[in-house]
Amino acid sequence: FANVDPAGAGFGNSTDMCRFNPSCTDPASYLYWDDVHITTAAHEALAGQFAQALAPVPEVQTWAMLLAGLGLIGVAGRLRASRADAHTGALREAT
Repeated sequence: FANVDPAGAGFGNSTDMCRFNPSCTDPASYLYWDDVHITTAAHEALAGQFAQALAPVPEVQTWAMLLAGLGLIGVAGRLRASRADAHTGALREAT
């Protein structure tokens, strides 16, 4: 991630290791702590990249299912109301 544009990510040095380097007075400006691990600042930058990439995106399918479910509830309510009206009308005629 920072190897593409280290300065843009805030790293002044993206090639040298900080661990055994006596001139490493600011580890936050280095990308690599040793030959395997990245620095704490690099971890924070990487976590920020992941957080942006994993931001929730509203899905159209969710809205469609919600609207379909509400529509079915409305249809069921109308059917129940029409059956209740028909039943009440039949009782009135019988009495």
